[in-house]
Amino acid sequence: MRVLLPCALLRDRFPVRATPDRGMRRPVAPRPPSRWIASGRPLHNAAPGPGGGERDGESARDAAALPGAGPGSGPATGNPPMRFVTYNIQYSRGKDGRHDLARIASAVEGADVICLQEVTRNLSGVPDPDQPARLGELLPDYFWIYGPPVDVGAGLRDGAGRPVNRRVHFGNMIMSRHPLWSSRLFLLPRFRTFDTGNLQCGLLEGVAGLPSGPLRVYCAHLNSQSGEERMAQVDFLLARILEVPREGGACTGSSWKPGMEETPMSEDFVLLGDCNFTPDSPEYERI
Repeated sequence: MRVLLPCALLRDRFPVRATPDRGMRRPVAPRPPSRWIASGRPLHNAAPGPGGGERDGESARDAAALPGAGPGSGPATGNPPMRFVTYNIQYSRGKDGRHDLARIASAVEGADVICLQEVTRNLSGVPDPDQPARLGELLPDYFWIYGPPVDVGAGLRDGAGRPVNRRVHFGNMIMSRHPLWSSRLFLLPRFRTFDTGNLQCGLLEGVAGLPSGPLRVYCAHLNSQSGEERMAQVDFLLARILEVPREGGACTGSSWKPGMEETPMSEDFVLLGDCNFTPDSPEYERI
């Protein structure tokens, strides 16, 4: 089974309605076809405004709880459906301008698999210097992996002239209630720019060990400015994802070292993330 769930598809499949008091958009949850592995709504920059995070937390939990069916789950097997959520946290900065990882963790807690974008380390102006580690502390029941396609040196020398290694990271994160057996980070195609900033985008792969078997989870963040670059990224990620059953994962064959054995792999996968396109876009049609 091969299943794709880009954020544009999720917006298209699940109508939304406005919440009058806050203007938030909340999902209506029809029952999806049984062939879908997961259902959810992207929560881009949905950190709450002044006065608390109840409304945004409700929206995130609603998205995570939309019904779906995956390998070994759903009514046919008697196992509960899995819940997936994807959220571009914009380095924890909410609409009120505050950085608050705790309210983000509260919003997504309860999902089986969480995909996050724009998670950082040592980014200027961000109070949490290691956001992946902090999110791991806030959500202790989850395994997690982190892949920063943007990795920039920010090291210096101390008073004695010794190097102090410090790097700025900007990337994707996958959190799972089930063990993550392996991970890989794929760098997506990009074009050089001169008049505007253009960060390296990435596709993070994690293989989750579900009770029913392995499931590939992909957390993507595509370019927000250039349709041409975004299309190249779509072509690349489709080719990479569909090639995995043939080429294998992080380790294949007999191992020369204990703990480096071939990792389980599956044809089944789910793709989530901040795709930066809409249902009427060429990129959507390509997928």
